[in-house]
Amino acid sequence: LKARLLASGAPMSRTVQLEFDGSPRQRRQVDLRAGEEAEVRFEVPLARSGHHWGRVAFLNPDALALDDARTFTVQVGAEVSVLCVEGQAGAAGRSAGYFFRLALNPWGEAGRGLFRIRRAVPAQIPALELGKFDAVALLQAGPVNDVAWQCLGRYVSAGGALLVFLGPATGRSYATGAARAVLPAEVGAE
Repeated sequence: LKARLLASGAPMSRTVQLEFDGSPRQRRQVDLRAGEEAEVRFEVPLARSGHHWGRVAFLNPDALALDDARTFTVQVGAEVSVLCVEGQAGAAGRSAGYFFRLALNPWGEAGRGLFRIRRAVPAQIPALELGKFDAVALLQAGPVNDVAWQCLGRYVSAGGALLVFLGPATGRSYATGAARAVLPAEVGAE
């Protein structure tokens, strides 16, 4: 959250506080010369879905209290459940799956952000209840057998979202009849 402050007539030395859902969260000290503007930034965690409200206010009000606080509201959508299917679920490093997960949750912490991520390997797809996920992402997953493609086909037909990121280990399993029934384009030679 960014708040812009202006010292309109005289120098200003104030403490600015962010309240979120009724709780004080962060404070910033601001010192401005007369006529100077500044931007104050606060980190607002949006880990829970629903309606939230907040307020940015001076802790030490001045003679005109009406302009010492501003309120805001925000509607946060429901958490999004994503299944990340990778060639090796335990693989660390700089894989496509690593960067995809980093984009969804740059903090790398479970329970932070709006995306709930679960990891799996292609062989686990038939045993999973795919309908519990808002999206399934094949992230350079390597070979995917026909049974897994059929499960993915039922998932997509029921309205599930499927993202496919091909890679060097894609192989012929992406060119089978079961794969072509799911994928929007045929995978050909490199």
